[in-house]
Amino acid sequence: MWSKIKTGIGITIAVLMLSSVTIFHPEDITENILMKLISLPEPQEVQPFLGHDRDLEEALESVSAESIENTVRTLSSHPSRVVGYAGADSAYAYVRDQFEDIGMQYIRTET
Repeated sequence: MWSKIKTGIGITIAVLMLSSVTIFHPEDITENILMKLISLPEPQEVQPFLGHDRDLEEALESVSAESIENTVRTLSSHPSRVVGYAGADSAYAYVRDQFEDIGMQYIRTET
């Protein structure tokens, strides 16, 4: 008896799923059913930050096309950077040293 009930429920669900795609337009289903079930909050307007952050300005001034190019060249010069290869370790050491040079503390790594 339970197997007949399970089969009936399965067939009913399959028919409903097929009819929802073939009879109704998927956009209508999304808009009218799903979006009502999943109601998102209205977006709120955020005021732009108009102040000056001296640390941010100094950091942005230190970035140049040349420094980015040098960083990319340095990282790409390491042999294979796939985890477990020597290139990955040397690339990690380079990035860690760069973070320490700019004053980052508490650099955590996971192994």
